[in-house]
Amino acid sequence: MEILTWNIQAGLGADGRVDLGRIAHVARQFCDADVICFQEVSRYMRIFESSVADDQVAALAESFPDHQAFFGPVIDAIGEQGKRQQFGNLVLCRLPVVACSRHLLPRPSAAVLCGDFNFRVQDAEYAVITSFVDAQTPRLEDSWRIVHGDRPHDPTCGIFDANQWPEGPHCRDFFFASEDIASHIKGLRVDAQTAASDHQPLSLSIDS
Repeated sequence: MEILTWNIQAGLGADGRVDLGRIAHVARQFCDADVICFQEVSRYMRIFESSVADDQVAALAESFPDHQAFFGPVIDAIGEQGKRQQFGNLVLCRLPVVACSRHLLPRPSAAVLCGDFNFRVQDAEYAVITSFVDAQTPRLEDSWRIVHGDRPHDPTCGIFDANQWPEGPHCRDFFFASEDIASHIKGLRVDAQTAASDHQPLSLSIDS
């Protein structure tokens, strides 16, 4: 199984253009993902001056016709002409999905967590998410450490956008996996070449 995660910043690239076609192209070129996890996806909400209030969920779903779309808005407000203005996370899955639910963490089950966590390796939040909870809850491990050991994390943010990220290139996007899945993780890559967003896409490979 190949999982891709990417904070796409509603399609806004370092060049100031909003281009969902570019996002889809980069994602497909980077890996043949079974599961795609996009963060910061808008629906009928104008996020930037250069953007339009269109349905990015529908546009991205159309770009991956072999995948089912599951959208989880974190902002949901009344908009013009009766349309809801939404902003959140989009999961596209090519594999059969038995059920989809939203819940708080921790939860005592096998899991892969991925995305932009808004913290760095040296921050307290990183230590919390990888700490022991209780005997019933599998501990979460940083998948980068599983694959690359003590090698510093590749930067996932701030490579091309120095205005938003004056601290420069750094990592704040991660894959965390429960202990029972950790032994099946075989690879983790970062695409450090694309400037299609202020974040970089990451890919995690898991065997069966």
